[in-house]
Amino acid sequence: NYTSATAMAINNAGTAVGRSDKYVGGVSKGYRAVRWDASGTVATELASLSLTSTGVSGAEAWAVNSGGMAVGSAAQYAGDTSMGTRPVRWNAAGAVSELANLGLYNGFTLGGALATNDANTAVGWVQKQGGGGISAGKRAVRWNASGTVTELGNLGINSTMFAKTD
Repeated sequence: NYTSATAMAINNAGTAVGRSDKYVGGVSKGYRAVRWDASGTVATELASLSLTSTGVSGAEAWAVNSGGMAVGSAAQYAGDTSMGTRPVRWNAAGAVSELANLGLYNGFTLGGALATNDANTAVGWVQKQGGGGISAGKRAVRWNASGTVTELGNLGINSTMFAKTD
C-alpha cells in the first residue's frame, strides 16, 4: 500500500499543485504532475508531454497562479529515449505546453519553470547549449504569457572552463 505524493504550491483559492507517483495494476508508471482543488480529496493528473512505450513518464508542478495556470517540468521522450526534462505550463483545464528553451543538443535539454504570476509570466531555468554539444551551464530565464524565453543576467561567465589546451 505504498505511494508518494507531494504538494508544492497553493494559490489563494486553495488550489494546490505538485506531483504523485502513478501506479497501474501495481506497476509504477513514474511520477505525474497533479492538481488538488480546495477540498484536496482527489488528485487530478495533469497532462504529460510524452510517454515511453510502457506508459512511463515524469512531471511535476511547482507553482500555480490565481487563474489556475501551473508551471513545472515534464519529461520528454523520443520513443523510449529520454530527451531531458522540459519547462512546461498547464492551463486551468490541465493541458500542457512546452516552454521555449535556449537550444537543444541532439534533441536533448533540461529545464523547469519554478514560479508564475497572475499575468502568466513564469521564471525558472534552462540548460544553455554551447558549441560541440558542451553545456554552457544553467541559465535563469523568464517566459512571457505566450511562452517566449528571455535569458536573465548573471554574475559572470567562466570562459576557460572548457578551453582547449595543448
